[in-house]
Amino acid sequence: MIDAIKDSILWKFFFVFSLIFLCGCMHQKESITIEKDGSGSVEVETLIPKATVDFVDNMMGGMMQGMMQMAEGMGAENAPLPKKSASEMMFANKEEIVKKANAAGVDIKFDYFNSEAKDDGLHVSYKYKFDDINRFLQSGLMSSNFALKKDEIGNLEGYLRTDESKSAQSKAQLEQFKREQTADQVEAPDDPTAKAMIEAMRDFKVEFYVTMPNELSDVTGVFKQKDAKTAYLEFSGDLLASPELIDQMYGLEGTVSSITCSADGLSFDITERREAEKELGGESTLSQGQYPAVAEEQKTILILNGGRTVEGDIVEENEKYIKIRVSSGIVFTYSREEISSIE
Repeated sequence: MIDAIKDSILWKFFFVFSLIFLCGCMHQKESITIEKDGSGSVEVETLIPKATVDFVDNMMGGMMQGMMQMAEGMGAENAPLPKKSASEMMFANKEEIVKKANAAGVDIKFDYFNSEAKDDGLHVSYKYKFDDINRFLQSGLMSSNFALKKDEIGNLEGYLRTDESKSAQSKAQLEQFKREQTADQVEAPDDPTAKAMIEAMRDFKVEFYVTMPNELSDVTGVFKQKDAKTAYLEFSGDLLASPELIDQMYGLEGTVSSITCSADGLSFDITERREAEKELGGESTLSQGQYPAVAEEQKTILILNGGRTVEGDIVEENEKYIKIRVSSGIVFTYSREEISSIE
């Protein structure tokens, strides 16, 4: 009962959170190192701005505890308190990373996992090692759209996969936020929730570093070379004023962004990506010169009463309710009465 109530509460804020996850309304630095045997490591440093943390904790945390009290018929003095703050559960959830890795068949081992609330926001940092680059790149553990392939002469090439669907979804939600914010300003010009999100979206920054197993021979597009084996990219700015940043994040800036190194000494292959593509989506229909991408499993779309849609993977269903996991990893529960149709 408690889990179902938590899920329904989370839905009330899903629109805002989806902007955070899809558009990157935070400061994040993500680094991946690929070894010659196909193993590697990931290091992440994230700052969730204080305005966003306050919004999540004050708005969602209080409502969640209130609903828990109602569900259990308890007074405030007896209501169970969350072990973590709402923002920690949302942005510093080690268990969710492990769960996602296990689901993808990736063996990960953490070197460390830290989260600390400071004056400027919630600082989250962690590092873990993984055993299989192919499974890792298909797991959804990375926030970037980085992928690997072999070029026409057998070199190892890393590149940004294009994702028109996520770019369009992010931009549509951004436009919806702008429209709703304009309306809200008329009624509540000092709304702290809107101010928090505006502040976050106007100061967004994402960095991605990748260290290849051999020295780089070519660096193109938005990638810049840092040292012999490492390249990086950075997206930063005001999402409200420059929505084209979203296209750049999802590889739609119009230029090929890639890094290349030789395949000398590598003891792994990346043909598994093509095999996974066949298993999940049938034979590839990519034309010559296009980059391969692992096809995603068909998602389920719930159309709720009132017209809202929720897209994701159904994790549990019965005659009374459906649980669905969305792209951020959150699982929502909807009663059958709330659902108009399913696609």
